[in-house]
Amino acid sequence: MGLSNVRCTLSDSAADRRGQQLGGRHRWGSWLQLLLPALLFWSSVLEAASEAPVLLYGTNLWGELEACGCMTDHLGGLTRRATVIKRERAVRPTLLVETGNTLLKTRLIPVGEEKVYLTQAERVLNQLRPLALDALLPGPFDLINYMPLLEASALPLVCANLLRKHPGPSPWVAVRRVKLGPFSVALTGLLSPGTLLPEQYLVSSPQEALNALPLGGPCDVVILLSGLSADELDHLERPANLAGIPILIVNATGERKLDVPLLHDGMFVLEAGTRGRYFGKLILRANAAQGLLTDRSQAVRLQQEVQFWREELDRYRRQAIAEGVKDDWTEIGRFFARDPVAAVDLENLHRRVKDFEQLLTALPSPEGEGLINEVLPLSMGIPEDPAMRGETSR
Repeated sequence: MGLSNVRCTLSDSAADRRGQQLGGRHRWGSWLQLLLPALLFWSSVLEAASEAPVLLYGTNLWGELEACGCMTDHLGGLTRRATVIKRERAVRPTLLVETGNTLLKTRLIPVGEEKVYLTQAERVLNQLRPLALDALLPGPFDLINYMPLLEASALPLVCANLLRKHPGPSPWVAVRRVKLGPFSVALTGLLSPGTLLPEQYLVSSPQEALNALPLGGPCDVVILLSGLSADELDHLERPANLAGIPILIVNATGERKLDVPLLHDGMFVLEAGTRGRYFGKLILRANAAQGLLTDRSQAVRLQQEVQFWREELDRYRRQAIAEGVKDDWTEIGRFFARDPVAAVDLENLHRRVKDFEQLLTALPSPEGEGLINEVLPLSMGIPEDPAMRGETSR
């Protein structure tokens, strides 16, 4: 297929489809007129939220203490995470939680290598302590392999459905109550019934545990650390005893990075990916009259716009690949540069996606105006915390 045909197929059909969807009302020029005042408005929203309480969260660390060492985008590292945590704690009330397979990605420790793995797990725990976590729900690999280390770690272990078969002292608690700015917060966790555990433990029904959650008094927000499978999470229902209370689920299933939280049965699902390369930050804005606000329309509309223009860009990408071009935007741009009309169309699409994404990141999440979520890449632009640098180099 020639370039002119490519341009007609993609550019014209995109315009036709968009014209049908928007009834011919939206044009790029009108969007430019709308973007500026919207950006100014939402920048004031962010400024007003600058000292609002914040939840910082990590998921599925897998024992990755250092940056990934990739050829590009050297993401991750507890030293960078420590910098973000200190910055937030210096300006606002902050909660810090961690969930998932935190120590090592090890289903079973190889025979004969127990000492090596236990030593590395201890090193990870030693690096987590200075971060001063508010709650930790370890994952199944942690629990089957390193339960004694976890229980001796003095870290704040939470789980509502982890039970001992025999009475006795335990560092695990069903709920931790903390104060976060104006909010009274309950921190808890749920494990999958299929979690492998040392023989003295068992896991009860997640739904029943949530239904009977011992809040111990009035509560403004519940933060639930989830070790449930994707299917179990889909079937989890908001219990009647928590009606009207925002529930934030910090989820450790899969490897997703949710820049915009999912909404499940009135509960907000957060995820920051794996290996510590990203770090979640959720700002909670309080309103004395209304508590957490719940207007979704503005962000939902913008998210739909972003998705549409991403799909249009992907049509160009797939067409170029079909013509034998390498799956790389630089190469794709060179391919379409031979047709001026297609090149301009592609450039406009890139600009639209960038503009809408920037505006969307400045908006509260679509699940609630009171919740502003960001999943931060722990990149080289974040300096390493000197104190933590000394610890991780040992």
